[in-house]
Amino acid sequence: MTGDREALGRLVRETWVAWAAEQPDPKGSWLTGWDELDAGQREVDMRIGHAVANYALTANAATYGISCASCAAYLDRANTERERAEAAEAKLAEVRAVLLEGGQGDATARCRAIAIVGTGETQDRSDEKEAQP
Repeated sequence: MTGDREALGRLVRETWVAWAAEQPDPKGSWLTGWDELDAGQREVDMRIGHAVANYALTANAATYGISCASCAAYLDRANTERERAEAAEAKLAEVRAVLLEGGQGDATARCRAIAIVGTGETQDRSDEKEAQP
């Protein structure tokens, strides 16, 4: 198993909220995101996610002869990619906000600062060094 019950619970909640948003008159509680759930509600979603993942891994292994460990590794990689995509979208939203503000300081420098946070890069870039007198 992937070992990340919270990620599975979040996936269940995201799927539920997406379904609820499509309904003509959803109850307010149906649209509650993961961060707003109490511990008991989170536990339910984590158990559902865990059960579905276990079933999928077992069914896949029985059907295709793939080990559960292989399936778990694949799911872990997919989850990591999803998290990276979400982080990139968040950074893009920050950059868009900076660009839409306009006129407040050096937007290019602010956008670069947003882009490098958490990447391990530094702000000392060769193109910046060359541009300096």
